Amino acid sequence: MGEGPRLTRRGVRMRDVMHRPLFAEAVVAGGASGLDHLVRSVFAGETLESLDALAGSELVLSTGMALGQEQQLPARYIGRLAEQHAAGLCLQLPPDWDEATGAMVEVANRARLPLIVFRGPMPVVDIWEDVQRMIAGRYDQSVARLNTAFHAFHRLSRSSYTPLNVITMTSDLTSAIVVYVEEESGQMLIQPEGRFPDPASLSIALSELGGSEEPQYSALAFGGRVFGVLRQSVNVLGSSVGCIYILIDEQSFDPEDPMILEHATNALSYMLMKEHVQNKDLFREGSEVLQDLILGKTLPTQERHLWQRLGAVSGDRYFMIVGTALDQHANVLSTSPLPGVVREVLKRESLRAEVGVVGRDTVAVVCGALDADLKRRMRQTITDMEREMTHSGLRIRVGISADQTVGTAMLIAHRQAEAVLRSQELLGGEIGRFYEEMGVYRILLDRPLEDLEHFVWEQLGPVLANDQNHHGDLIGTLRVYLNCLGHTNETARALFIHRQTLYYRLRKLRELLGSQLENPEQRLALEVALRALDIVESGNRS
Repeated sequence: MGEGPRLTRRGVRMRDVMHRPLFAEAVVAGGASGLDHLVRSVFAGETLESLDALAGSELVLSTGMALGQEQQLPARYIGRLAEQHAAGLCLQLPPDWDEATGAMVEVANRARLPLIVFRGPMPVVDIWEDVQRMIAGRYDQSVARLNTAFHAFHRLSRSSYTPLNVITMTSDLTSAIVVYVEEESGQMLIQPEGRFPDPASLSIALSELGGSEEPQYSALAFGGRVFGVLRQSVNVLGSSVGCIYILIDEQSFDPEDPMILEHATNALSYMLMKEHVQNKDLFREGSEVLQDLILGKTLPTQERHLWQRLGAVSGDRYFMIVGTALDQHANVLSTSPLPGVVREVLKRESLRAEVGVVGRDTVAVVCGALDADLKRRMRQTITDMEREMTHSGLRIRVGISADQTVGTAMLIAHRQAEAVLRSQELLGGEIGRFYEEMGVYRILLDRPLEDLEHFVWEQLGPVLANDQNHHGDLIGTLRVYLNCLGHTNETARALFIHRQTLYYRLRKLRELLGSQLENPEQRLALEVALRALDIVESGNRS
């Protein structure tokens, strides 16, 4: 959260606590100006040392029994509470006190720390339970409110609504004035309407605050009033296109308002991105040509026209990108802005490409040889795409083929990129983005799952059976040992175990595997079987 004025957030406050029946006999002896302090928890602390455990915003309960030991201790106790940013103090006056000391009241007033005094017995346990129930109830309300906001904005962004609908929804959810200012044109949307007679001046004043990648608090003096402002930029394809501002008169925000603002900016970003890139006519011709090329249905003249459009000649190199967009439940989307995003980021990288949609996948044929520099740029490009789509509530998988010679069958490049996608689906972060980096998985993923299962049990069966029967993880030890090229010191460090423990496990593995660990070819078979095991386990889970 960015720097800004110290804004009081609506929640359980000291003022709310004072209205509870348990506080009917209590009086505010000092620090009344701090009754708007937020209360996040309750803490019982009698000594100065115990207050070191405070994290901030606690309502502290004390019987006062330890405060009469020396004259300056009560005022020091209040001062320490203020230093630890406590919300307030409930104090039961000791039997020999008629009232809180003048020094305590003075420090409480100066620190704006509410000093609440009970002249009779203070119901410590009842207060603890009552205030904690208040806090828990406020938390449940907060979770419900955020859940409502998430689903509301998700519906808006995935349907044919407008930016005004997003601003109206944000205003309804926050009970605040919400403004969206478009960066290039200065056009402004405001809800509720009619609150400012001079909206153009307001737009200028807000724009001077600047944007922010994350929700950020500020104060704005405008029209003879001071507003608390919560603001966040709206980005499309890596560029800021505007900013959403939430204005609150009394400079008092709910704790969940920043997250509601994030939901709003993500929904608006996604909506504007769709508007910017999702033109079906733009991809229709490319989709038809690419689909026919992949299936081998095109005429030679159609293929020549494609390469001519891309400025490629016989002997040049190209590669294929295949991408899939998924929603928050990991379901593949039938329509998404991914084709437009791919086109935009490739254009930004000055790469000549034909982009289309084949089935539910985005497919791009890109001119160029995948040398080290282009691979580096492509990794950055994919990272940019992932970030943009994640901000819009989507996840993507992207696979890139090996580079091919212009004129070779595109089916080969498509199968390679699809293999990368499938490996990501099964193995997640274990696999990179490029077909050339898949290693032995290029072969394994072409085999039927039943063949892999047979191979795994043929090579690793005794170890897997032992782990199942004894709830062990010798297979994990074997994997790390082989990854460390048989170096025992490195293996023990990687497993966080003592070397003697590792030696015991290796003896057990040799009993189960016989000479396989010593024979180079058999050891290679074990390594391949471990990678096949990854695919089998992932395939069975899915």
